Amino acid sequence: MRSFLAGAIVLLALSGIAHAQQQPSAKAKPKFRSNAIFVDVGGQGGLLSINFETFIANDLAIKLGLGGFPEIFSGDDIIPIGNLMLNYITSARTASSHLELGFGIITTLNGEGTGPVPSATLGYRYQEPAEGFLFHIAFTPFWTSDGLIPWAAIGLGGRF
Repeated sequence: MRSFLAGAIVLLALSGIAHAQQQPSAKAKPKFRSNAIFVDVGGQGGLLSINFETFIANDLAIKLGLGGFPEIFSGDDIIPIGNLMLNYITSARTASSHLELGFGIITTLNGEGTGPVPSATLGYRYQEPAEGFLFHIAFTPFWTSDGLIPWAAIGLGGRF
């Protein structure tokens, strides 16, 4: 009986020590939302555009957009514009304020115009890695046969 009691006391003591050494489990990090849909006023889509973006690497994303620009000379047509951009978003998975750098092409989708022209992005973006809200403001110039055309964008949307 004594050996049984001694064994039980030793087991209880050891289980207390083992329990004290366990680390509390860390909270699981929220999942990074790698896709976004947002609306830009200005930017690579003309005056107004809707854009889809998806991350293809840690801080690298592809953006596809569709927008329009009013035909200045006729006054009643909207020129459809498409864009394809490759964007680098600094610390996209770990911070909420980011530098946004990108390059790509924009083109008219109605067969008019000069064809694809290069474009760039230099801007600020606010997005939480695991939250839905996205805001950005950027300088978005493009180059035509007339030279550099300065342009800008401001956009709101959500990540999913």
